[in-house]
Amino acid sequence: LPDPSKALVISATGRSPVSLLAYYLPGQPRVYRWNPTGIVESQHEIWGGPQENLRGSNALIATHVGQEIPPELAAAFRSIEPAGIKETHLGGRRWEKLQLWRGRGFLEWPDPAAASLRLAETAAGASRR
Repeated sequence: LPDPSKALVISATGRSPVSLLAYYLPGQPRVYRWNPTGIVESQHEIWGGPQENLRGSNALIATHVGQEIPPELAAAFRSIEPAGIKETHLGGRRWEKLQLWRGRGFLEWPDPAAASLRLAETAAGASRR
């Protein structure tokens, strides 16, 4: 990361990869966690999303391999493109494999309530089948 103090790093994963990114990326940039439920599960959600001063910034976004970026998060950028897969050895037989994305032109942090509603509607539709 060229300037960690201005880096926009977002993880659309569980808590563990968020912590790995926050503590082991050079300069330890703040890592934002996209959580569509809106339920606070770690300190990364207590901070809220990126602020207005990051509008227009480009971002490094991480998902689990094979997982697309959630539509609400993708809509927070002018464009999204794949940036490769990063595999990290965690010790012993443990590895973490993440799909990386480049988000260009950050617009605004999505409202988790809208994502939560979409998840509930999707679950309700699946249960009716």
